[in-house]
Amino acid sequence: MILSVQRATVNKGPYTDDAIAQCESSVNCKVVQNPTTTDIQIDFSFVANLTKRDSQRTTSVTVGKNMLPFGTLDPGNDDGVYHQLFNLCSNTGGCDTTDQITFPTTYVQSSTKFTNGIQLSLKASGSYPNDGNLGGALVLAIQQAAAVAQSCQVKSGAVTITSGPEKGGQVPFSFNQCKAPTFIQAVTTTTIQGSKVMVGTMTGTVQPANPDDGLGTACSSIAGAGGSILGAVKALNPAVAALLGVLSAFCSSV
Repeated sequence: MILSVQRATVNKGPYTDDAIAQCESSVNCKVVQNPTTTDIQIDFSFVANLTKRDSQRTTSVTVGKNMLPFGTLDPGNDDGVYHQLFNLCSNTGGCDTTDQITFPTTYVQSSTKFTNGIQLSLKASGSYPNDGNLGGALVLAIQQAAAVAQSCQVKSGAVTITSGPEKGGQVPFSFNQCKAPTFIQAVTTTTIQGSKVMVGTMTGTVQPANPDDGLGTACSSIAGAGGSILGAVKALNPAVAALLGVLSAFCSSV
C-alpha cells in the first residue's frame, strides 16, 4: 500500500527528500511506511511493480474490413506474408517506411484459368521503444490476427491446351488460395498516473493481387478474437506476449 508520508513525523533513514520524490514519481517504485514503526522504506521491486504497471497495458489489433486475395501465399503462418514485418521493423524503435517486400504468387481466376507471377508488396510503419522487444511482440500480434482473419481453400480446375499436338487436351491444376485483410494495425497503450500513454504502434499493409476480385469481410472472424490471438502469441513467446498486456481485436470501418 502506498501511503502519503508526513516528512516531519517519520524517520527517513538514509533517504533524502529528493530520493523520495524521485521514487514517488516513478512507475516502478513506491514509498511505503512500516505499519508498526515510522520508518520510511523505498521499494524498488522492479519486477513486481513492472507487472503491476503492465497489468494496465492494453493492445488493440484492428484489421481492414476488406478481404483481398493473396493467391498461393499464406498470410499468417510462421513464414507467411505478415510475418515478414520482422524484416521491415527492427527492435531499435521503428519500421522502415521507405522499403517494401515483394512476393510472387499464383492466382486462380476461374476453373479454367490461373496466372503465375502476380506481385504482392508488404509495407510497414510504426514506432515503439528501442528496448524490451515490443517491436517483435507487435509483429506477432499482427501475424496471429492475420491467421485468425484469413480464409483459405483449395481451388482446382483444368487448363485447355490451345496449340501443338496436344491441342484440345486439358492439364489439371490445384492451388491453395487465401484471402486476408489488406492491412492490420496494432497499438499498445498503458496508463500512467491516470493518463493513457501510447507505448508503441505498428501497421502492415499489403497491396492486393487483384483489387477488383473477391471483396469480403474479416469482421465475422476477428470479432472477439483478442484472447485467441494473445494465446497464440503466448504459445510462440510468453515473455514477448507479456509486453502486449490485455489484447482486443477490432474490425476497421474501411
